[in-house]
Amino acid sequence: MELIEKNGKKYLKTFVAKINNTTIDMSDFFEDVEKARQSLLVGNERYLRKDSCGFILQLMMNRFSGNYLSPSTLSSYTENPAWSVLRPIFDQSGVTKYIDIGNDFHKTMEDYYKLEIPERHKQYTDFIPADTKEREGVELLCNNYKNMNDYLYEAPISDDFECETELKIRQNIIIPAANYTLPFDVSCIIDRLDKRKEGQFVIDYKTGKFKANAVTFDGYLSAMLLYKLAFEQHLETEINGGWLCFPKDSEWAELDFSAENEKILAEKIAAFDEKTKIDAKRRVYDFTNIGFFNNPRALKFKNVMNDSNIYMAKIPVEIEL
Repeated sequence: MELIEKNGKKYLKTFVAKINNTTIDMSDFFEDVEKARQSLLVGNERYLRKDSCGFILQLMMNRFSGNYLSPSTLSSYTENPAWSVLRPIFDQSGVTKYIDIGNDFHKTMEDYYKLEIPERHKQYTDFIPADTKEREGVELLCNNYKNMNDYLYEAPISDDFECETELKIRQNIIIPAANYTLPFDVSCIIDRLDKRKEGQFVIDYKTGKFKANAVTFDGYLSAMLLYKLAFEQHLETEINGGWLCFPKDSEWAELDFSAENEKILAEKIAAFDEKTKIDAKRRVYDFTNIGFFNNPRALKFKNVMNDSNIYMAKIPVEIEL
């Protein structure tokens, strides 16, 4: 393990061990992450708070402890455990314009929907962050959204309802249809909770292209169903439905929050719980080629993993702190 500084930033230099094309040993990696976390913590707890230099280390120790679930991790970890661990690190050095557009669109909608109802006139572009680097892309999404129909009716999109934006909780959840209590807390953030006369609805913005599997367990159904249950139980209320918003394609996609899907979700979480606890003890993770490899550094890592001439080898990893 080595903590270094370059270009005014702190980095942890460590490695993961490729055993073969489909297996990575991260035992030394996690030892180094914990040592670095402890080193930063000594005399300075602020280093582990959000937006501080040690936050990603604390996040990794929490997220892959086997005692925690982030809804977005459920799908990614099932598809490719090793990349679920490593992707946030490789994304640090390769934020694409599409991530910038997505982040700024979310911020735009958050600020707009904080307005009181009489102040909303669908002037979404007025709330695009001033420091955005991708204004044209964010404007396109805003204008598409403005021209979409409402998700409940074949009519122009409605803004005349109370809502809450960017709600964040950490909650233990019961899945009623399966009579199953999750063995860990779930950390949840939802883009919007609409409170309409027809009921309450969770809304999640997706700034990529719409795909038919988005509403299935291969897409976002696991996460959205967890959000729905978490906020129902935290707020002691009933949530009547959920929708994904795809402004790029001017599409709304309704999610099936049925009892049958609750039972399937419980089965998936039980399997996830068993695997993550085993992996957290062994620190050996399966690698598949599923996932997003969004920048040259990530693609280079994928190529190394797919090179059958490389095995039982250390792959250097730098974590920006």
